[in-house]
Amino acid sequence: MFHRPALILSFLLLALFMPTANAGRHNPPPRNCTECTAKMEKCHETCKAMTEDSCRFYCECNVAESDHFCRDSCGIGGPESACGYF
Repeated sequence: MFHRPALILSFLLLALFMPTANAGRHNPPPRNCTECTAKMEKCHETCKAMTEDSCRFYCECNVAESDHFCRDSCGIGGPESACGYF
């Protein structure tokens, strides 16, 4: 019989403090594809000994594997590339 007011009070307190808890979370800044392009250029610097095609393939797959934003949002190493087959 006394549990109902305590339950209602706990839900009210939860509703009061939830926005405060969410406000304290870290929100990363929005990203754009220039970071991914810079990663690709940096990778191209390291694989100059390879042929042009194998270097491009290596860098696309490497950048897409290490950074899912580049793969999903910028199309680097995405579905139209051969990275998924190896």
